[in-house]
Amino acid sequence: MEQTIKFTKKNTLAVKGIAISFLLCYHCFSQTARMGGAKVSFWPLPQNLAMLISLCMVHCVGMFAFLSVYGLTLSMKSKYPEYDFDGHTATLFVLKRFLHNMQNIFKFHTECGAQLTKKTNNNTQWDLIFEYISKILYF
Repeated sequence: MEQTIKFTKKNTLAVKGIAISFLLCYHCFSQTARMGGAKVSFWPLPQNLAMLISLCMVHCVGMFAFLSVYGLTLSMKSKYPEYDFDGHTATLFVLKRFLHNMQNIFKFHTECGAQLTKKTNNNTQWDLIFEYISKILYF
């Protein structure tokens, strides 16, 4: 009996979580200058080994690229089960998805940017930054 392995949406989200962890480790700990002079403990690893491992986590970009192409391929397969489309149709499919995503990103950033530029006498710059971050987390 042949067993098929299916990469579900739940699996995709798990891999995205791992890729985000890689992204954070790479951008925060791959170089001493990126730590901003803070004393960081990498216990039980020595600092140079932990930084070398963090430097290897640059593969997060490839993971996101793979997941994006995989998701687009599944979407395309569900819309065109017999793969009866030409290059123009495939390009339009991807372009529509891209424009939809960019529209959502634009709306999000304009709303957050408008909130961030509102300055009142009671709010400090840090209050505005924390408000922006909270909007990102609850978006």
